[in-house]
Amino acid sequence: MLPYRVSLGYTYDEATLKVGDNRRTNLAVSLTPKFFQDHLSVNVNLKGIMNKANYPNSGAVGQAIRFSPTVDPYFRNADGSIDYNHANGYFNWLINQEDPMNDQDGISTNPTLSPLSSLYDNYNKNKTWRSMGNLQLDYKIHGFEDLRVNLNLGYDMAHTTGKTYAELGSMTSLRNQLTNDLYNEYSNQSANTLLEFYGNYNKDFGSHHLDVMAGYSWQHYFERYLSTSYLNADRTTIYNDPPSNRKEYYLISFYGRVNYSYDSRYLFTFSLRDDASSRFSKDNRWGLFPSVALAWNIAEESFIKDNNETPFSSLKLRLGWGQTGQQDIGMDRCYAYQSLYNISTSPNTMVPGFGDGYGYTIAPQAYNPDIKWETTETWNVGLDFGFLKGRINGSVDAYLRKTYDLLNEIPAPMGTNFSNRIISNVGNMKNMGLEFNLNFIPIEQKDMRWTINLNGTWQKTEITELSSNSADYLGVQVGAGMSSIGGFSSLYRVGYTPYTYYLFQQAYDENGHPLENVLVDRNGDGQISDADRYVTGKSILPKFYFGISTQFTYKKWDFGFNAHGSLGGYALNKATKKDFATSYSDDHTKGYIDNLGTYALETGWTESMSEFQNYSDLFLENASFFRMDNINVGYTFDEFKKWKGNIRVGASVQNVFTITKYSGLDPEITSADGVDNNLIPRPRLYTLRLNINF
Repeated sequence: MLPYRVSLGYTYDEATLKVGDNRRTNLAVSLTPKFFQDHLSVNVNLKGIMNKANYPNSGAVGQAIRFSPTVDPYFRNADGSIDYNHANGYFNWLINQEDPMNDQDGISTNPTLSPLSSLYDNYNKNKTWRSMGNLQLDYKIHGFEDLRVNLNLGYDMAHTTGKTYAELGSMTSLRNQLTNDLYNEYSNQSANTLLEFYGNYNKDFGSHHLDVMAGYSWQHYFERYLSTSYLNADRTTIYNDPPSNRKEYYLISFYGRVNYSYDSRYLFTFSLRDDASSRFSKDNRWGLFPSVALAWNIAEESFIKDNNETPFSSLKLRLGWGQTGQQDIGMDRCYAYQSLYNISTSPNTMVPGFGDGYGYTIAPQAYNPDIKWETTETWNVGLDFGFLKGRINGSVDAYLRKTYDLLNEIPAPMGTNFSNRIISNVGNMKNMGLEFNLNFIPIEQKDMRWTINLNGTWQKTEITELSSNSADYLGVQVGAGMSSIGGFSSLYRVGYTPYTYYLFQQAYDENGHPLENVLVDRNGDGQISDADRYVTGKSILPKFYFGISTQFTYKKWDFGFNAHGSLGGYALNKATKKDFATSYSDDHTKGYIDNLGTYALETGWTESMSEFQNYSDLFLENASFFRMDNINVGYTFDEFKKWKGNIRVGASVQNVFTITKYSGLDPEITSADGVDNNLIPRPRLYTLRLNINF
């Protein structure tokens, strides 16, 4: 009989915002036959997914905060019915000196757009067909069963089609006519294919154990994107139809590993990888990465194993050294080392026409032929231990990592390349830390069990070298801007943590109140300039991460929770602090009123912030936190006369609470540079579960 498994699933996810949802249907088939007296094992896995996504306009959240809460959300006729002749019925500030409320000739992009217009008048949907699978053949050589060979062929392919546009007659469409009101159709194809082949020899020679493996891996990733834009008014006149955008890369690896152990007490591992990436030029394509690990299983020594009075149930000492490579610089940077040309994304009206239309211009891309593998070298020492027959167990690890030739996108001096930013190997970094993991079983009885897990990581990360080490070199400018003009908020600087904030010092009055558009003149030259910025010494990277979980069972009841947090990280609160620090937009003479954030009441500021003020350390906050991730409780029914299965009824809540001094919506910033643009709260989920096992 052919062993097989078939599964069919359907998932419907409703977005936190109205309008959005995600519908996914998937079918999976798995075959696991064996042949030739179980010497050949075949594993076939196929999965198909059809996904329909309706993306809500997340900008509606910020608009809901800024839009006046005192107005009727709809335009009304005299009888109170909705007037759909104006902005599809959703109230918006239509600026006109004579009739600011109802004259659509007065369209302006200055007032905040109605959040209802953003949600209901914008169409952004796509459909994705995805297929993935693999064929794995594992063969134990007849007559030499200690040697086996394994071949794995895999693929992951997807095709997406979608449309984006603003409904005709909507406020969004009317506003877009001041710029470009477009109807967009797009398609995306991607394919990730893998071939991997290795041989493995595994043999025991008395007290000696040998495990040797060697293999080859080939991977190809391909992506093609095509987008066509039409004028939204007729949706047939092509505005932009550039050639498809194609990207791909190859990754080839030769690798090997030797594991040796003696009497389960002394263990040795050596591995070696030789990787090649098409993201680098032929001169820098290959990277060789070795590693060595040693372990001493002390608990197997006679002075512990044969000692009935020893408190240890397990004890192992581990030492390791190794190198790993990093080549992932993003799909948009697959050809960063090559001299290439880009075609413009829209017809260039600044050149003479060709026939009935205009041509597309091409321009050289920035490139760096010298980029190469980023290499991380790690030393570590670890101790695994257990006491009281495993009632207390855990591990402690200390590590030192040195990363060489850091890959990053950095500013390029004017005139040195074809863009103001390029991919480059910018320098070296050091990271040291201490990790621990502790498990306790305070109670273990027939009808009652309680387990506790504690884990934590202390770390210190420091840039040790940059491409320029001159005394007056500021460092690599990184981090997102804090204003619409752009700019940068942090640095890679020697002696500091990556993404250390680089800001102006806020000035305060005698009562500790922040002064409007007044910063500290740190260099004493009588004026505020970029020279007055300072290195804060603070970064988004925490100094300590920790987690705690517990599970308690009593007879048929079970209860548990999971929590985690971090200490020492800082974030720039742009979303709910910087963007709402002033009330200057509350100007009745402009014909509209915007809502204010509460922080504007704290500052009392009434003017537009200067560009320098946008980068004040006033908006820098401690983002340390403790979050209760999940609390769950359940009861299991298992007393049935003839049925041997069981039924568990459970309930849980996720995102229970967060303890923090951070004033933004969420202290757990997802952006690497620590600039918080988040205006969408993390949802709290309540779940009821029914599990039937039979």
